[in-house]
Amino acid sequence: MKMRNAFTLAEVLITLGIIGIVAAMTLPSIIEKYQEKVTVSKVRKMYALLQEAYLRVENKYGPASSWDCPSSAGRNTSYTRLWTSYFVSEFANIKKCSKQKFYESCFNSDYYNLKGQRIWGISEEDTEFGYKLPDGGSFILLQNNSFLMHFYYDINGPKKPNMFGKDMFSFELYCGGNGNIKNKIMPQGYSSYSSGSTYFMNYCLGTIPEYCGTWVVYEGNMDYLHCNDLYKNGKTSCK
Repeated sequence: MKMRNAFTLAEVLITLGIIGIVAAMTLPSIIEKYQEKVTVSKVRKMYALLQEAYLRVENKYGPASSWDCPSSAGRNTSYTRLWTSYFVSEFANIKKCSKQKFYESCFNSDYYNLKGQRIWGISEEDTEFGYKLPDGGSFILLQNNSFLMHFYYDINGPKKPNMFGKDMFSFELYCGGNGNIKNKIMPQGYSSYSSGSTYFMNYCLGTIPEYCGTWVVYEGNMDYLHCNDLYKNGKTSCK
């Protein structure tokens, strides 16, 4: 009689167990990397949309320097309302956030840095400037400084983690200003990034996490979440 080689049940179970252990160890990392790629894609797409909108608004109302620009630091709802009206019409299929359900459907009330420390929140009086995007994200435009408006973009609305550099990103819309950012729209933190400041990544990881959005736009990764020696000697990824 010819003998046939075959695996025993015990051998099969052991093999499946090993495969399961390896999958359990590697799958979370694979999922995380995929989610980061999705986030990078969304942030870059939003930046492209904002740039296009900025140009269309200039075609309608003239150069940004001729707009009604905030003339002083501090919050001013009249300027915010005006700028919001400029830009909202340039986005398709968006919906104004309900003030009654703002924190349920559009934004969280609190936002954190990458260390889990609360650094920012949206006040009740600012809820009129929030809009919901078709993909579940949301944005709000607020005055933060003279000649400057901030466009805050949360890629998944009020869902967690509600952290700058993970699901919340900020762009700056300049009306006037000075230097190489005059009358432009840029990711927040661009000045430090473009000047080669060694403090850039310290800001991203610490006191000004809004700066992380600049890294996402220009480097196309979120490796600041995985290593802390980026931006040194030209290093742009953990590899």
